[in-house]
Amino acid sequence: MDIIKIDKVNDYSCKSFNQYTGPTSLFGKSNIFFASNGQGKSSFALGIEAEYLKSYDSSNYRIYNKDYIENHLLLEDRSGIKGVVANFGGRNVDIEKKVKPLVQERDTFKSEIDKLGIDNSKLVSSTETAIEDIFKRRKGKANIQKKTHKDGVHEKVVSLWVAEYNAALKLFPDEKYNEIDGEKDFSENLDIINTITVPSITTPIDYEIDQSELIIGKKYNEVNIPSGDVVSWLEVGLGIHQVKILVNFALALSMQLRYMNV
Repeated sequence: MDIIKIDKVNDYSCKSFNQYTGPTSLFGKSNIFFASNGQGKSSFALGIEAEYLKSYDSSNYRIYNKDYIENHLLLEDRSGIKGVVANFGGRNVDIEKKVKPLVQERDTFKSEIDKLGIDNSKLVSSTETAIEDIFKRRKGKANIQKKTHKDGVHEKVVSLWVAEYNAALKLFPDEKYNEIDGEKDFSENLDIINTITVPSITTPIDYEIDQSELIIGKKYNEVNIPSGDVVSWLEVGLGIHQVKILVNFALALSMQLRYMNV
């Protein structure tokens, strides 16, 4: 096919050009223009559009230039697929242009969330390892059950240990818990506890309860109880009195013995 150079366009109709600088047989209803980049193809198409709109309505034509592609076609390369996907229509293209950055933003957030999820899993794993090491080190040979958690939330395990520590602190506030050695053998202390005899406590019968109620409910005459000093003085006086009796008895016995010897 021969290529004819266009020098000037003088007039045209909606079907084809009427006056041109070339053979009449080379122009028809559909015409294809070839030229290198920057040679004026787009400008030529815009010029044709401007001239056409002077006499015709824009609703009766379609001009396929760079603006049409930008406004009506969304060409998007697909990774791994040789070709493009085209969505036709201005409205669809506008929607696609709005959706595309949102999808990219969503993918960015998802990627960040996935990264944070991986980092969080590593932190949870390292935290549980630290808790396990501390538990084994402090437990030693002591028979202490490990706290379990099925849902993978290590904070619950820590909260259980803290709750037990606070409860023990209330019962035994003077205990030095930081000095407790898990390797220490408490068998001797346990033996001492096991040898302690706890007296049995009998439950009072109904008769004893009734008698206690009568004794407690009975009114007694007021009795003046002497003070402690008076009681002490009476005890001393009683002792002196008993000594005096013994002395008199000894004197009488001595006189009797003398009389018998005489």
